[in-house]
Amino acid sequence: RKLGAHRKQSMFGFFKSREKLPDTWSTAQGEDEGSPLLIRVREGNPSDKLKAEYPILVNVYWPFDGLPDSGMPNSEVLDAQSDFEERLDRLDSPEYGYLVLVITAKNRKEWIWQVADTKVWLDQFNLLLNGHPVVPIEIETNNDPAWGTYEQIRDRALGA
Repeated sequence: RKLGAHRKQSMFGFFKSREKLPDTWSTAQGEDEGSPLLIRVREGNPSDKLKAEYPILVNVYWPFDGLPDSGMPNSEVLDAQSDFEERLDRLDSPEYGYLVLVITAKNRKEWIWQVADTKVWLDQFNLLLNGHPVVPIEIETNNDPAWGTYEQIRDRALGA
């Protein structure tokens, strides 16, 4: 079967779109009930087409015992979280979905993704973590085809 010029096949199926979300990030700092809040937000304004292709919101939570005065991670936890995020870098692609926000506050770090297919994303997520130390994460998924969570936090963080 022939593929049109705008479609590319992978071992996981068809990429839905050639459109990509820009890989440009900003950081915002603030407070949450008196505790420091750090937000890393992916810039951009995803098209309705892109939103429709990645309608699932995935929240990955990592609770930790933070520094007593701030609730932020100590250097050991921060290093482990950085390693964890690097292992998941391959998930940030048109094939699976996009990491759109990273929030750290009050003894918890949260990675927020918009993904195309929960099962495919989770299968790849587990594959990428296989053979690495177990980390104390929780995962929650919801339908968010309008990317409302991302847009609300992005707009507040970037002052839009």
